[in-house]
Amino acid sequence: MKRFVIKIVGVIALSIALYAIVLFLYTLLGFNRWLPNARNTTGRGYYTYSRLQELQTIKNIDILFIGSSHMYRGVDTRVFEKSNISTFNLGTSGQTPYNTYYLLKEHLDRIRPKTIVMDVYLEGMDSDGMGASIEIVSNHELTDNMLEMVNKKLNFETANSLLSIYISRFHTPLSEVIEVKPTNDYYIPGGYIETNKLKNELTEKQLKNLKSHSIAINDLQKTYLNKVVELCNESNVRLILIVPPLTKEFKNNISNYEAFINNLQILLHEKGVLLIDYNNREELILNTFEDFLDANHLNPIGALKFSYLLKNDLSELGINNHIQTK
Repeated sequence: MKRFVIKIVGVIALSIALYAIVLFLYTLLGFNRWLPNARNTTGRGYYTYSRLQELQTIKNIDILFIGSSHMYRGVDTRVFEKSNISTFNLGTSGQTPYNTYYLLKEHLDRIRPKTIVMDVYLEGMDSDGMGASIEIVSNHELTDNMLEMVNKKLNFETANSLLSIYISRFHTPLSEVIEVKPTNDYYIPGGYIETNKLKNELTEKQLKNLKSHSIAINDLQKTYLNKVVELCNESNVRLILIVPPLTKEFKNNISNYEAFINNLQILLHEKGVLLIDYNNREELILNTFEDFLDANHLNPIGALKFSYLLKNDLSELGINNHIQTK
């Protein structure tokens, strides 16, 4: 029996070693992106690498914008620069409150923003944030906070992804990564992504046939939203949450939109945090086909309209007395 157990342990150990060798070779040869259970987006995606590299140079700014792709496509930081307002857009694809907390925990003391404007990524409020975690860790130094963000929800896929990332860093240090630039999208210093697509990629029929669904916030995201609030309070930073503009077709297909927003407002009000919903602002006139890239992301024309209104709202709230309305 003892010899049998030893053989089993030996087979398992050998299997693990062989798997690690295969993963090592696949990563070094650049084939790891095709592994079904390992993700490594270093230098790929929507300029996460460029954004996180520039982030290392940012400190003592007026406003930090943080959140999902709706933030980096929707808030054009150049609008604020024109009024001498220092900002940075730390949006990353699929970012949830869980991810936001760890990014702030890592960088808040250095950035030292006066105000943080955080978006509510509706589709991510019921997720575990792991897809966004891998996107961030793939393009970030492997610090304690970043590793904790991944290890908190460690599973087979995230463990493989982390191992692949470690191996790729061994071969190519993060500072030597050459970023793959996505077609039609351009990184603007300050974190905003501008696209040259000025019309909605979806047809009227596709927009009409969007699937109806409901949204919710799970316990994980609620916990980390509270942690973000606490972290901002401890750092004496004002926090404002926003719901960026969606097409009316997308919004109307969320069966419990108003109830979700109302409940979130109640939760945040209890903590002294303001929530602004930009889908109920009559002065923000957006056309589904001319101002949006798809069902829920603004194109550059829509982003300009939204950014000017956001800047004016922040001015009226008394944030940074030097902010001037347009």
